[in-house]
Order: sequence, then C-alpha cells, then structure tokens
Amino acid sequence: MFVRRRPVRRRMAPRRGAAIIELAVCVPLIVSVSLLAVDFSNKMHDQETLQIAAYEAARVISRPGYSRQKGIDRATKLLSDRGITNVNIDILPADFAALKPGDTLEVVISFKEGASKSPADLLLKAPLGVRAKYIRQ
Repeated sequence: MFVRRRPVRRRMAPRRGAAIIELAVCVPLIVSVSLLAVDFSNKMHDQETLQIAAYEAARVISRPGYSRQKGIDRATKLLSDRGITNVNIDILPADFAALKPGDTLEVVISFKEGASKSPADLLLKAPLGVRAKYIRQ
C-alpha cells in the first residue's frame, strides 16, 4: 500500500510569515539602537574636545604675559579645527588682570543653548560643558 505525504512547503508556510514579521519588528529596533550608540560616542568625543580646549586655554593664560583673549583665541582655534563652533568660553575670575602668581583661574566651556538637536541630547537632558582649573604662574 502506498501512503501519500503532504509536501513540506505547506507546513512551513505559516512559519515563513512569522519570520518576516519578526524581521520587520527587529531590524528598525536594531538600527535605531546602533544609531543612538554612534550619537552617544559623538557626544563623548565632543566632551573630550571641550575638555582639551579648556585645559589648553587655561595653560596658555596661566603663563606670565599672556592675556585672557589669547586663551579664548587658542580654545576657539582648537575647537574650530575639530568642527565645533557654537560654544561659550568664559574665564573666571572676571578681573583677570588682578590675578597674581599662585592664584587659581578657571576656564568654562559649554555649548550654546539649542546648539544641537540630536537624540542623545534628549536623553542627556543637560548641555555638555567642562571646567578646567589652573594656577597662574
């Protein structure tokens, strides 16, 4: 006696549809998580760049004979070389000329309000900014 079996394709048809649905749900999720990771790494790079510029500005203006504007110019050049342009640079204390050797000065660099609108900014909820303290020589 001859027994006829069903073709394998018929049993696989509902499963094939489930795989397509899983792919349609998972791929956008994986892509968005990957893009968010790239955005966060860019934010970390920007934070490091701000920190380097703040330390460089503080180092320059802590030397005798250097003005506040020279430090701001040095930080601005370093940041613009790395593609960062919309920042606030502040040097504390405001009366820079009154600093004596051994006094502490501080350079504060932060992004201007509304400078970036990336998804990482929405999650961080605080603008990037750094402070660098240095002792006047």
